[in-house]
This record gives sequence, C-alpha cells and structure tokens, in this order.
Amino acid sequence: MFLELICFVLFAEVEEIRLFTCKKVRYLWDADGAQFIRLRGLDWQTSTATLHKQRGLSESEQLVRRAVFGGNNMDVPVRTITQLLFLEVLNPFYVFQFFSFILWFLDTYYYYASAILLMSAYGIGMSIFQTRRVRFTIASKPPRQECVM
Repeated sequence: MFLELICFVLFAEVEEIRLFTCKKVRYLWDADGAQFIRLRGLDWQTSTATLHKQRGLSESEQLVRRAVFGGNNMDVPVRTITQLLFLEVLNPFYVFQFFSFILWFLDTYYYYASAILLMSAYGIGMSIFQTRRVRFTIASKPPRQECVM
C-alpha cells in the first residue's frame, strides 16, 4: 500500500502511485477524477500555523514523500567545454558580432574586423571559463545537513 496525495494536502492509501515529470513539474494520477493533477507541496495554501502544529514523519512516510516529491537536492550538470562553446556562440550578441565581422572584413576594414573578432573571442572564452568554474564549484560541494533543535 502506498500513500497518494489527494487535494494537495491529504494522503490516502492506494495500491500504486502513478506520476510523471514534464518540464520540472510533477503530475500525479487522480483515480477518482481519472486525470493527472499537478503536484503541489507545502508552499501551496498552507498556513504557518498549520506547519507549527505538525510533528515529524515516520520513516515510511518519509520514503513515500521522497518517492512522490523527490529528494531535497540540487543537481548541477557540468557541461563540457564544447557544449558551452556551442551555447555561447549561438548567443544573439555573438551572431551579430560574427555578421559585423564579415561586413567590416568585406569593406576592407581589416583592423576593425580583427578587433571585433579578438574581443568576441576573448568574451566567449571568459564566459566559458567562468560558467564552467562556477558550475564545477557548485557541483563539487558536498550536501549540507543541519540539525534543528
């Protein structure tokens, strides 16, 4: 027997839990209504007074809620340099810079075209370096646990 979220606040026992995730939003199957309902958490129509009255959950309730809501973690994917380069070059600003470079080059303004090319390459390189460094730093941090008394 599993517990299913009903009306976003109450849990009822059911044989199985059916849910899917679409664009980071979870939907739960409501057997009575024969439809999927958007899963909402405690942040939806829950007063602080209700939260203060709550006691801790048993281990089985914790497991069910982890299965339904997911773990309380933040996964930060560290993309490869090639992926970051591709995403950065497709930025509209750099597409504009590329066409500006071509136009200035065709007009025989070689120095100006090369300046645009060098500054754009430097900007892309620094952006990739900073993005990769920040993502790697966030991904390498160990999860923190805090004890509340």
